[in-house]
Amino acid sequence: MYRMDVDKQHALIDLVLEGLIRPEEMRKLAEDLKSIIRKLPGRRIKVKADMRSLRASSPEVAEMFGEVQRYAVEHGVMRMAELVNSSLVALQLNRVERASGAAKIVRRFGDDQTALHWLLHGDPASLPA
Repeated sequence: MYRMDVDKQHALIDLVLEGLIRPEEMRKLAEDLKSIIRKLPGRRIKVKADMRSLRASSPEVAEMFGEVQRYAVEHGVMRMAELVNSSLVALQLNRVERASGAAKIVRRFGDDQTALHWLLHGDPASLPA
């Protein structure tokens, strides 16, 4: 199961993935996410993905997830914050992110507030003095 909310003011997509994502659900998620990204042209898009309740996916779903990440990177997503509890899911995501090119914009966090702060403000060293 997944839920997606959008904060248009901050170009922030808040995505929650739970349980086992099946291929048909992943196709729908990909369509929804691509549609949202298209509606934010020229914006510095950020994604917060809460996957703390996600179970490891089938290879087919993992491949689709990688395709969505590739699309996101190519179409304006500048940061992705992930919240992950399962080491198996984290390993699967590492592989997918390296293959999709998303590894360079992804960070993992233990809580929502730290993830949100990084998404909106970046690293302290990258902020203007």
